[in-house]
Amino acid sequence: MDNRPKLIVLPLQPDVDQEYNGIGLGIHFLLGNMIAIHPELAEFWFGWRVNKIFKAVDDLQAFCRGNKSIDVNLLAKEQKIRFWLFGRYRETNGIILVSLYLYDADLEKNYDIDLRLDTSDFFINFGHVFFKWLALCNLPLDHKQMAKALWKENISIQGLEYLGCAVELTYLNYIDSTLFKDGLFDFEWFEKAVVSSPLSYLAHDIKGWAFYKNKIYGKAKDCFKTALEKNEHGIGALAGMMWCYVFEKNKTKALAFSIAKADVKNESHDIAMKFIEKKFPG
Repeated sequence: MDNRPKLIVLPLQPDVDQEYNGIGLGIHFLLGNMIAIHPELAEFWFGWRVNKIFKAVDDLQAFCRGNKSIDVNLLAKEQKIRFWLFGRYRETNGIILVSLYLYDADLEKNYDIDLRLDTSDFFINFGHVFFKWLALCNLPLDHKQMAKALWKENISIQGLEYLGCAVELTYLNYIDSTLFKDGLFDFEWFEKAVVSSPLSYLAHDIKGWAFYKNKIYGKAKDCFKTALEKNEHGIGALAGMMWCYVFEKNKTKALAFSIAKADVKNESHDIAMKFIEKKFPG
């Protein structure tokens, strides 16, 4: 059993003077992928719990648009998740300003910081400042792990918007797949994200998960492979490759990616191997 604390990243909401677009969900996805590297935190993705935090698609959409608030203290107790990262964003003349808040339920303490995102440096400075702040929140990350978490995310602001729209569509599907024809994804936003930012790890990764959910494992693997060419330490894409091979019943390759994922997070090979063994009984 993994006793490490969990941290969940909520979608960022638009500031009071910011018209809604996909940027808040794009930044949310960026932060989630950065946090996934942290070895002191159990791997945990917002998509795993979205349908328990938001019971209906209208609730999620209202929250993402800044029209709904949630009680993180109450949710922390209900969901048994210690850390909650949330915030607001504003885009002005190509610069994105972000206000982040971290709630530690064990200490019942709030932390906050104002940050600036600039796509011209691939979010590297943003990442350094963010992780320095996390250290002040009692979640330090060593330099080796920080280097893995700060890949060069080559995405435009337009790409970030399209990415966020694709991420929102993904979560809406998780909450209520009956709203989609045959429960499957339409690829419009995923394609737009990749076309607008073809060198983006995040865009190829989220597109891979859409193919995966549609059970098109070959194309999903192509997307995850391309994503890993942009960021070899991308836990999301490594997990995607692993799961594709699980469903294709290729134990050897599923195990290889399970171990590769463990290496990124400095986790035990034994645990990674036992996880795959359970997927291939007998």
